[in-house]
Amino acid sequence: MIDEPALAPSPPVAPSPLWLRAIGWTLLLGLLAGLLVPSQPHGFAAYVSGEGPIPKGGDFLHYFFAAEAGVNGEHVYESYTGGYLYPPLLAALLMPTVQLGIDTAALVWYWANVALVGGLGIWAAWQIRRRLLTRDDPAVLEFGLLVGLLAGVDLIKRQAAFAQTDGLVLAGMVLLLPGLMQRRACARSLLLAAIGMGLAVNIKYMALGILPYLLITRRWGLASASLVGATTVALSTSLVFGWDRNLEYLRASAGGLLRVVGLDAPTYGGFDPWPITWINSVSVTSAFARIGNHTSLGTLAIAGGGAVVLGAWGFAAHLLYRRAGLSFVGRAFAGTRSISDQMITRLGVLEFCSMLGAIAVFSPQTTKRHMFPMFIAVVLAGMLSVSRTTPRARALVIIGLLVFATGVFLPPGTGTPKEVLDGWRWIGGAGWCAMGFSVALLAAGFSDARRCPE
Repeated sequence: MIDEPALAPSPPVAPSPLWLRAIGWTLLLGLLAGLLVPSQPHGFAAYVSGEGPIPKGGDFLHYFFAAEAGVNGEHVYESYTGGYLYPPLLAALLMPTVQLGIDTAALVWYWANVALVGGLGIWAAWQIRRRLLTRDDPAVLEFGLLVGLLAGVDLIKRQAAFAQTDGLVLAGMVLLLPGLMQRRACARSLLLAAIGMGLAVNIKYMALGILPYLLITRRWGLASASLVGATTVALSTSLVFGWDRNLEYLRASAGGLLRVVGLDAPTYGGFDPWPITWINSVSVTSAFARIGNHTSLGTLAIAGGGAVVLGAWGFAAHLLYRRAGLSFVGRAFAGTRSISDQMITRLGVLEFCSMLGAIAVFSPQTTKRHMFPMFIAVVLAGMLSVSRTTPRARALVIIGLLVFATGVFLPPGTGTPKEVLDGWRWIGGAGWCAMGFSVALLAAGFSDARRCPE
């Protein structure tokens, strides 16, 4: 098995000046502190009245009370207001924090997420820097991360303020990267994929959205490892809840996903998930569902509109591949024998980022904070923007970052009239901008390849 794909040799250059790297890390850590410290959760206990829980305080309350129910031997999906809709793994992971109390548990959850996501984010950026970009770019890691943080500031703030699980999903999916950057995934990469996807899928089923890509591109080893990892982790929680109860929990969490898209499934507790037409969902799928609901076209609008948009996205990608002398469809049938090791590495990173965008754009339910897994794509774009890339690539990533940041941020301000905010959400504004950013990043990645020796 190949441990790492061969890299084209880089010319010997002097290392980045220490003072430049120091400035980059100082700005980066300062921005992170300014974003994360004020956003840390506090005072959750204040949202629990003397007469019982009330539905306030963010999603962490659902996580915590589900974990508390697990500790007490009660039904996890009937805890609190019945709003726990996740696979049972999340409740099992939080059960050791129950004895700390809700306030302390919230802080532990928050800072554990920060450490995990921050560490894996830097690791992924370092992998991209080492394997994709040329090595004569001074301080591209530090300043690339800084640009990525500035462009994704709204994603980070939402993730932190709402104590969400999307950071854990990203942390798991990122472990696919080593295998995707190799012509044939080595044993270590397969193990990382199994662990990562086992975690990601059992936090949110949205991570399964990358499996079709793995199958289409004939990544049989990574696809198998992902499925084995996801199944193993799903069944492993039976060690906590018992076999029968765990299977019931898995049916309950899968049922929540089915009810989102309007299918019948068993219900638990008192909360039904928001439907696919929910106004806060900014995915293109939800936008077409709202159009179908408004025009009485129903599922025809979802199927037809989704097919047209997916086809247009695929055609744009086809043109970019052809311009680079590649064929996505041809690779699915002929494999990668005719593709260089360096291009394999580049394709792995670019396609991974594109899949993160596609999952957000076509998910049946995507709020702005659910776009956090796209942060890796934003970091890649940031690194390209400060690297010694082609002028065309730099222009594309800068435009793409502006479009993405604008789409997530708009409409600006808390005083925005509700009708304006709802109108932007109704058309899936952020979803369209995420799709435009993904196409721009793919085009920039192929343009950047022209300055790298094969």
